[in-house]
Amino acid sequence: MQFHRSLTTETRRPRSFHPFCCAPTPIGYNGRTGHRTVSSITNSANWANDSNAFIQVLAKMNTKKRPVRPSLYDLDLPALQSLLEGWGEPSYRARQLWEWLYLHLADDFDRMTNLPRSLRERLAAETAIGAPKAIATQRSSDGQTRKDLLRLADGETVEVVLMRYERRRTVCVSTQVGCPIGCVFCATGQAGFRRNLTAGEIVAQVLYFARVLRAEGERVTNVVLMGMGEPLLNYDASLAAVRRLIDPTGFRLGQRHITLSTVGIVPGIDRLSREKGIGTPVEGPAGVPVG
Repeated sequence: MQFHRSLTTETRRPRSFHPFCCAPTPIGYNGRTGHRTVSSITNSANWANDSNAFIQVLAKMNTKKRPVRPSLYDLDLPALQSLLEGWGEPSYRARQLWEWLYLHLADDFDRMTNLPRSLRERLAAETAIGAPKAIATQRSSDGQTRKDLLRLADGETVEVVLMRYERRRTVCVSTQVGCPIGCVFCATGQAGFRRNLTAGEIVAQVLYFARVLRAEGERVTNVVLMGMGEPLLNYDASLAAVRRLIDPTGFRLGQRHITLSTVGIVPGIDRLSREKGIGTPVEGPAGVPVG
């Protein structure tokens, strides 16, 4: 079977792990280049802070469900257009809002200065941008890797990691709260499964670090779906997030700069191979090509 080399898919292998990193495999590894591995950045004295303290923060979080306003990150452009046209706004307002979210990385409606105040006030009252808040941060001793614990709108928490390489700035995102797989080498799986993330919650993790990097004059160059959870068991949301990130009118990340890591969900791999505009080379657990 012929696959396009646009979205890289990788099958996880049981190596060393970190309690908040579900995928103990090389980040962005393609079988030929020596990319940094997860174990080299998260499994040892490289971390300046105590990992157990990070786990305790999660354990103490109040996960009681609370009323949640719809997140704009969960809407694609046609859905935004439908929402605003239903409010009596001209169609071009959706494009303006879209650009504020994905090009300007706005996390506050007040920043959207080319939108009428009345519209900004209604958006703030009836929707949410969906930008999560950080409640804990860890940094590696060399300062090149940073891991943040983010609180979602309903009180659940996920981790997101920023890895700085010489020429890349890679963001590792979660696709589920917890994980249903239960791999014995992975603490996320041992902690159990809470729920799937929405497409907007996955995208929001990338935009979170995109803001951090923009403040430093840099940008996100790569995204890997290999944090908490199994992306192919949350297929629709994971692929919707990928499409949102590669949208040429939105975040504009190149397809070749996204990697999806899986334990080997065969129906999901087959489905992914048939996606229009998103192809993938697939490797088995021993690095043997599949298909």
